[in-house]
Amino acid sequence: MSTHAVFRTGTALAWYEVKVLVFSRWLVGFTVLFAVLASGLVVVDGSIPVDASGLNRFTATYGNLVVVLASLFSICMASLSFAGDRADGQEALLRSSGVSRNVYLTGKYIGLSLTVIFALSIGTGISLFFGSFEKIGLMIIPLLLNGVVLTLVGSAWGAVLGVWTGNRLSAIALALLVWFVAVFIWELGLWAIVPQLDNPVNLYVLALGSALNPVEAVRLLSLFLRNQGGAFGAAFLYIQEFFQTGAGIAVALGLILVHVGVPLAVTRRLLRSLV
Repeated sequence: MSTHAVFRTGTALAWYEVKVLVFSRWLVGFTVLFAVLASGLVVVDGSIPVDASGLNRFTATYGNLVVVLASLFSICMASLSFAGDRADGQEALLRSSGVSRNVYLTGKYIGLSLTVIFALSIGTGISLFFGSFEKIGLMIIPLLLNGVVLTLVGSAWGAVLGVWTGNRLSAIALALLVWFVAVFIWELGLWAIVPQLDNPVNLYVLALGSALNPVEAVRLLSLFLRNQGGAFGAAFLYIQEFFQTGAGIAVALGLILVHVGVPLAVTRRLLRSLV
């Protein structure tokens, strides 16, 4: 296939995925849930002033809401979609029609990610009607970027689980398990260990534990880039200063690319092993 044909086919696959999902009850339900919870936070906590670190109950809760729901929905939707394609023979049909593995994976991944990002954006936009954009919007929009990054990561890992299992029930069960461990269990374990260690070992363990888990990495990187690392103590200010330099930003982007690229590479390898 020519480059133009590959691009056209990949775009068509991505657009088809968007059209299938955008009016699905799952996406509508997620959008409504996120909009209701986000709007409730704006109404209840949006007027609380921030402290010296730039944090308050609203930004902390809203940030956690974005992290939890974006990662949950993206990994579940991707795992169900890829597993469904295998179970229904859609993936094999596309392959027999001349669509390469790379085009199939790229188009479907982009379509899934764009759909979840669209839902997050709609929910965020609705919540802004309940507060001042100058005050609330400047706090919400950076937090929305966390959701975009976690959507890209979650969709990539969902692709692995969906292709690996090839069964909708197994895919969603495994996706929920991975999500629960990454969002809750990992954080509890990490913060139970780190305070027991001496400096600078605790910082090394925290850095390694956060780097291995994209959810924790996004949480901490977001705080550092928004000058809020001091909320965790003076030692974190040194890490924050690094991630605000060109080298630190490059490391952060590289870490995100690894968490997206590795699962996509694994998914491509799994697709190659299919008959």
